[in-house]
Amino acid sequence: MKFREVPYYSQLLLVFLLYISAALISQHFSINPGNISPIWLPSGLMVSMVFLLGYRIWPAIFFGAIVGNISQYIDLSSITGFMTCLSSALLNGLGDAIGIVGSVYLYFRFQSKSEHVLSNLSGFSVFLLFCVVLGSFVSAIFGVTGLWFNGFIESENYFISLITWFVGDGVGVLVITPLLLSFFVERGSYFSNRSFIECAVFVTCWLFLLSWKVFSSQPSEILPPVIFFSLPLIVWSIIRFGFKMTLSLMVINACISTLDFVLSQSSFNASANLEALINLQLHLALLTTSVCLFGVVASERSYLIRSLSEQLEHDPLTGSFTRRYINQRINDEFERTERHGLPFGLIMFDIDDFKKINDKYGHQVGDQVLIKVTEVIQKELRSIDVLARWGGEEFMLLVPDTNLSGTEKLAERLRHVIESYNFGIDERITISLGVCVVSMKVSIEDMLINLDQAMYKSKRDGKNKVSVIGPETSYLQCAT
Repeated sequence: MKFREVPYYSQLLLVFLLYISAALISQHFSINPGNISPIWLPSGLMVSMVFLLGYRIWPAIFFGAIVGNISQYIDLSSITGFMTCLSSALLNGLGDAIGIVGSVYLYFRFQSKSEHVLSNLSGFSVFLLFCVVLGSFVSAIFGVTGLWFNGFIESENYFISLITWFVGDGVGVLVITPLLLSFFVERGSYFSNRSFIECAVFVTCWLFLLSWKVFSSQPSEILPPVIFFSLPLIVWSIIRFGFKMTLSLMVINACISTLDFVLSQSSFNASANLEALINLQLHLALLTTSVCLFGVVASERSYLIRSLSEQLEHDPLTGSFTRRYINQRINDEFERTERHGLPFGLIMFDIDDFKKINDKYGHQVGDQVLIKVTEVIQKELRSIDVLARWGGEEFMLLVPDTNLSGTEKLAERLRHVIESYNFGIDERITISLGVCVVSMKVSIEDMLINLDQAMYKSKRDGKNKVSVIGPETSYLQCAT
């Protein structure tokens, strides 16, 4: 990661300042008891920083937590008051450092080295358990105990403060960390290459819902709450646009929900405020978890489909395309030829005396020869040409938009390149090739039969040759 190229002490300073800045923002939305925020932004940011920069930034987290929290209850009127505040802040810093760094350590201990927590369901489950739940709980235990021990919260408020602190930290990790890692670890465009019109329609719908949420004074008695309308948009976003767009919108939604919560607080009903805080935290936690779970499952499904498609389309040994894939491409090109009259060439070739290579050197060397032949030929092709393993040591090459002369020249060049290449064994490796160009007057079946006959004619004529069949005839010409 480029972040790790930054000098170590510069990393510490940046993380320290980032913690303090995020803490100041979060504390603007805090309520009593315990001066607890609905979403504790530093928790998500610091977990992300440990993922990106490593465990060694723990001093910045420790001191950032001390400075970021002590500013809310510091007492400079006496030495005793100051030491009491410092004692509470030290426990806060210790809890954050242990909880955050320890949770990321456990994540990598029980999960693969993938830095993207949304890469698979197993990784996200481990992330939930250690980073969201365990790390937040450790931080909450240290922080709330410090406040209680030093008299900042009453004993009867200890449990409720622990719950709100724990959930606030967890929501911060859940909302912020996947978003940041999706930008700095996952590759790919923001809109996942979807059409601009679809993106514009989606963003317009989302902005309409957010505006409704911001400017509506109370829920409608006819229409259901905004959340029910936002769910289809969330599903649309996660399927069509991926995690970057969806998690960005979730953060915006969390910010607006938090602002709405702060503006609706009652100055005379602390119990109602606390209940609203817990409801908001649980809402954000459950919604974000559901979105991430749905996205991970959808991502795993897409990955499985791509893997199966890759297996169906590519030969596992040589990496070239499969017979099934090139047959489909040949049919597509044939239909294009019927519509527009554009010719395309086909080359079938076979490695000469390949059985002798296997018998003399073993199948492992034979496999290496197949791989090298594929690599050497692939370097001579255009990006639109399609090379496929037809079966055993036979290969098929589709050459779009090419006449007979051009296809024959390509075949001759490939024959010469293979003949001249040093494969690292005593045997000289050569190939025998059959060439044809498809026109509208020849069916695919007849063309493949004639192409196969052309290749075997090259073998009968002494191997290491090119035999050509014309586009409108069935006779064969031999080119040496």
